[in-house]
Amino acid sequence: MKVSLWSRLALVLLCAGVALPVLARQTPREERREARQAVKELRGKVLRTSDDRFVVSTPDGKEVTLYTGPKTRYLRGDTVIKYSEVRTGVPITIGYSTEGDRYIANTVTLAGDDVPGKTTTTTTTTTTDGTVVEGTVVRVVGQDQVIMRTADGKEVIVYVNPQTTYTFNNAAGGFTDIRTGVPLKVTYNVRDQRNVARSIIGVPRRR
Repeated sequence: MKVSLWSRLALVLLCAGVALPVLARQTPREERREARQAVKELRGKVLRTSDDRFVVSTPDGKEVTLYTGPKTRYLRGDTVIKYSEVRTGVPITIGYSTEGDRYIANTVTLAGDDVPGKTTTTTTTTTTDGTVVEGTVVRVVGQDQVIMRTADGKEVIVYVNPQTTYTFNNAAGGFTDIRTGVPLKVTYNVRDQRNVARSIIGVPRRR
């Protein structure tokens, strides 16, 4: 039995009418998936870490939580490293994507003074009381966080607590004496992956 030209045309239109809604439903889903997988970049310094996430302080003072997973890669320069080498105070660059309201780290690269081959002058020493670091205050965050820059250009974040002691001009001081540009000598211990200051001493400026 022969099929008329009009019958063939009607069949083609019917098939097209079924296929187009299917494509219309698939396209937004594909767009959402591509948007979720788009990789963005973030730079900052590590504030604290845990088993499956770490918090980064960005140059504009924001704190961003990034989650890690089995596919997260960790690098120092071109060398693959372990997550355990991502420590408090380390400058890093993160390539990340989003899943819902979470930032998922795809690549974590240690930057700055942590790249192999770059030699710097150390400004930290270890004593029986803890680690001693000297530097100039970059800024004070809230009521418990001080960001310092050492002579070799590193930024070190230290936290204070009620047990922290302060000495300025050979006399007892307080947290309010810590201001931008003030040179400090800080002795700290690492607790819960934070540098917690035992003592903070104002250092006289060199003339």
